[in-house]
Amino acid sequence: MPAFRLSAALAFAFASALSVASAASPKPAADGVAVVPAQADSSKAKKSCEDVKASIEAKLKAKGVKTFTLDVVGKDETKDAKVVGNCEGGKKKITYKRG
Repeated sequence: MPAFRLSAALAFAFASALSVASAASPKPAADGVAVVPAQADSSKAKKSCEDVKASIEAKLKAKGVKTFTLDVVGKDETKDAKVVGNCEGGKKKITYKRG
């Protein structure tokens, strides 16, 4: 199995957790972490924020990421963090911060 950079592993974990239906490939941000568009799949029921957050957290830990923070915030309150998911039909966002 080829070794992946941490940013690729994070991008995969985020995309998998969110079931991103977009065909667009993630593009690396300035700090090297890939940014994956957070999109809701309209064919599925709205997922609770805690379920989505737990799924993302489990995948990050499985990839060896040890120090991070995931927060559920209003859709307009993302501040400096990267948006890695959404929930409640897009009304809330899940943000990721290193450390």
